[in-house]
Amino acid sequence: MIASRGNEEGRDYVFFFDGSTGAQVGKIALNEDDRIRWLRWAGNHKILLSAGAFDRYNRYYSQLFVMDLAKGSIFPIRENSAGLDQDDVIFIADDGSHMLLTIRRRLGKYPGVFRYPLTEDGGRTEVLDPKHHIWDWRSDTSGVVRIGVGLLNEKRLL
Repeated sequence: MIASRGNEEGRDYVFFFDGSTGAQVGKIALNEDDRIRWLRWAGNHKILLSAGAFDRYNRYYSQLFVMDLAKGSIFPIRENSAGLDQDDVIFIADDGSHMLLTIRRRLGKYPGVFRYPLTEDGGRTEVLDPKHHIWDWRSDTSGVVRIGVGLLNEKRLL
């Protein structure tokens, strides 16, 4: 299976193609005002999709969705935080079981790191509390958070 993003008549779609024949086998449309920011595979049967749009205050925000191809379902990773950037994925398990996502609980606050199972009944587990002046977190290839980067008095913090 090959997944690709595209646009038809002003609307964004995820297109699916047979890997051996190249024939299109399906497509899924986003809401009219949403735009695909990125797609990433999570194992062999799930795709993470980041969609972005403008809210009623003309602020750009992102929302993360899981497409479970084996079950034929799509569900959002919902966060009740005030952050506008809700798609900062720093790790995806090779088997598609979970991911690490950085989330700010309020606008202007520092992000923490959370582990989300990639299932509809989901939930989350906090992996790392927010740290003062750290805006960006990175993990290694096994999902261990290794570094946080930020600024203090115009100097980079690690």
